[in-house]
Amino acid sequence: LGRPRLAPYHFTTSEKAKALYGQLTYALTDRLNVTGGVRYTWEDVDIVQADDSLLATVNGERSDAKPSWLIGVDFRVTDDLLLYVNHRGSWRTGGFNGTSGASAPLAATFEPETTYDFELGAKFAGELGGRRTTLNLAIYDQYISDVQRAPYLNISALAGNVNKARVTGFEFDGSVDLADWLEVGGALSYTHARFTDARATVAGANFIFGPYADSPEWSGSAFARISHDLDDGGEIALRGDFYSQSGFFYSNLNDTIVPNAEIDGYSLVNLRLEWNDISGSPVSASAYVQNLTNKEYLVGGFPLGAVTGQNSVLLGTPRMYGVEVRVDF
Repeated sequence: LGRPRLAPYHFTTSEKAKALYGQLTYALTDRLNVTGGVRYTWEDVDIVQADDSLLATVNGERSDAKPSWLIGVDFRVTDDLLLYVNHRGSWRTGGFNGTSGASAPLAATFEPETTYDFELGAKFAGELGGRRTTLNLAIYDQYISDVQRAPYLNISALAGNVNKARVTGFEFDGSVDLADWLEVGGALSYTHARFTDARATVAGANFIFGPYADSPEWSGSAFARISHDLDDGGEIALRGDFYSQSGFFYSNLNDTIVPNAEIDGYSLVNLRLEWNDISGSPVSASAYVQNLTNKEYLVGGFPLGAVTGQNSVLLGTPRMYGVEVRVDF
């Protein structure tokens, strides 16, 4: 009977981009600045199927052109404290699915994704209680249209567009020198990501997406660094880091055709011992341990339920240790 010939997917995609960009900051006063910037981009994308390709008739080209922009105002309240507000907008080009199985270029393509956001923030770098301190806070609200997502369908990951999404949250980080030999700090992030119009088109087929994948709601870290200056100009330091994040979904179709695509949150501990500027030289050495407790945890997955009937997950890095040598010049 002979060996059956596999149907190949053999195609080439190409992209050409041109852009014009300009940005200007104007000082209204010694402490108040306004900034404006704009970028206009032209993108040309095409797909050409080889003669032996299973989808030999699915050739196409598309041209997209859109602006990106920045409008910002910052005010220096004191020499140590800066307040700012920014408004930004941008986009990324559309393209083609070379293995979509669609019978026409229109069904094989996906549209550009567009987004705009608002950000309000504060930055402090100075002294509090006589101790050097840095603090940063940002609150944001982002709106996205034609959200590009690539679920695993049919035989491969296929890109399509979800109508609308919104991401709101805040990010905070800071550090303080509690003593000449002790620095502590940390960071905290909250992200509320959701599809506000979950209707989607992928390779010509209609879907309802949700939840918003690969976006843990909470994540944070904390560190402490103990250091001691040596008489020869060097420094010995020990740093401990703690990181934690909440669980999340790794499929955008968990609520419909790919259920059970959720993983739990996890926490990790890392340690690092440094000998900096050894004997006053530009040479530094360090030893480190990552995932000190050898925690078993998951960092993501492949939502293949709609393709093979099962999902698979990715294991995080186990305990790892090593040494580093650095030379500054």
